[in-house]
Amino acid sequence: SLHDALPIFWRMPVLLLSPLIKAVLKTVVFIVLAAGLIQLISIGDVSGMGRARHLSLSSAQIWMVVGYLFLSFWLLAFMSAVYQFSIAYAAAGWYCAPCKDSTSTRKIVNQCAVFEGVRIGLWYHTGSLAVGSALIAFLQLLQTVLEWAEKKSKMEGDLNPVTSCIVKSLLCCCKCVEGIVQFVNKNVYIDIALTSKGFCTALGSVAEIIIHHGAAMAILNGATFIFQIVGLASITACCGLVSALLLSTSK
Repeated sequence: SLHDALPIFWRMPVLLLSPLIKAVLKTVVFIVLAAGLIQLISIGDVSGMGRARHLSLSSAQIWMVVGYLFLSFWLLAFMSAVYQFSIAYAAAGWYCAPCKDSTSTRKIVNQCAVFEGVRIGLWYHTGSLAVGSALIAFLQLLQTVLEWAEKKSKMEGDLNPVTSCIVKSLLCCCKCVEGIVQFVNKNVYIDIALTSKGFCTALGSVAEIIIHHGAAMAILNGATFIFQIVGLASITACCGLVSALLLSTSK
């Protein structure tokens, strides 16, 4: 609950900066990967002049681009997996930490436990985090390929309504499965942070919890979603208020 989460943020203020740090790192990595993709695509043969130019890639080059995209999606998903594991590790460390003394509720915790969680995740659980992120990367790659095939078929005029419906249905299924896998992965990483199990063993534990406590998990996730919406609305309102004050202030 929010009452239980506030002491964690108070004792581990780094948790508040963790989303910003993750966003900055992923943005930098994304820019580097996008630049590499542009360089890779540029090896193709260009024909025509001006707006009529056409880029053609050989079969080997297409497979190189597909492989690069998969590795890029995998790396970005792996960064998200490490982030989720480190947050779970820090929260678990706070709940399991002993109190300072018998008369106090103040716990002895490492204020930089998030960074310790990153180290533990990379050193001991790289394989488990890589497996979960590989599943996400595969689904994202499949969606990208389907979107590219749909766009190319539309440009060439070969896409009929039936094929378009099939492609859109496949895209919808991939997106739905990706959301389910992301939800399961998040809980698997929490189980790994608590028990140090492997990915498959933790997946079995999470499946058992979902089967026996599915209703409680649905309520908890619904409450979490409400807090996220309230947080986003509050941030948006504060930014709008500050912008209005700055614009209305005369020089």
